[in-house]
Amino acid sequence: MTSFQEFKNQALSLINGWNEWCWVTHRQRVDEDGYLVLKLYKNKANCILTSTTSSSIRNDDNQIEDNDIDMSIVDSSVNSNNNNNNNSVDQDTDIHIYEYHVIFSRSYQVPVLYLNVYKKDSTVLSWSDIWNTLPLSKYDSSSHNIVPYFSQVEHPILGIPFYQLHPCETPNLMKQILSVSKEEHDDEDNNNNNDTIENLQQYFLSSWLSIVSPLVGINIPLHFLKYMSNK
Repeated sequence: MTSFQEFKNQALSLINGWNEWCWVTHRQRVDEDGYLVLKLYKNKANCILTSTTSSSIRNDDNQIEDNDIDMSIVDSSVNSNNNNNNNSVDQDTDIHIYEYHVIFSRSYQVPVLYLNVYKKDSTVLSWSDIWNTLPLSKYDSSSHNIVPYFSQVEHPILGIPFYQLHPCETPNLMKQILSVSKEEHDDEDNNNNNDTIENLQQYFLSSWLSIVSPLVGINIPLHFLKYMSNK
């Protein structure tokens, strides 16, 4: 489907238009490994309070920490939400941190999403609590031929438990998308088949992420859609 170098190039390009994502590299294998990271801070109502914002490349000695977040914004958002609901809620227990990693799978040759959700005290939420907050949990499996699913696995780089959106159907899904897009372009111009395929491959990561994001609670910002429309 794609290669690691293509994935990396597309990831760095994606960050230009969606700078809440950050590219993280392993200190011992900078040229061979790297992955996208996004942290979202949400309240218990599953409303996004704020997110990481960094277009820099980091190594694993400089992982995205809580001090990358302007906590005054988080606390202000929590207070505002609590005041609107006339409830007094402990800010620390009301905030959940959603950490998304997108890592290239050399076996499947596609990007793979990894997810963990935890409280500010680093307590990891149970899978049932995480699952109930994901839009994917609302899917009616009886009306869909393919419903992606999660399983807990070892993070391929960090070596700690993460929940993985299984990649087995990604190649088929992306082939269908690329095929439909290619047919639409071919109807317009039958002379540019090779150019069409090449152009579509350039947006493989963005296309995949635009499908996956709404399923796992990531809102696609308007500025990224505008950025992609101008490419």
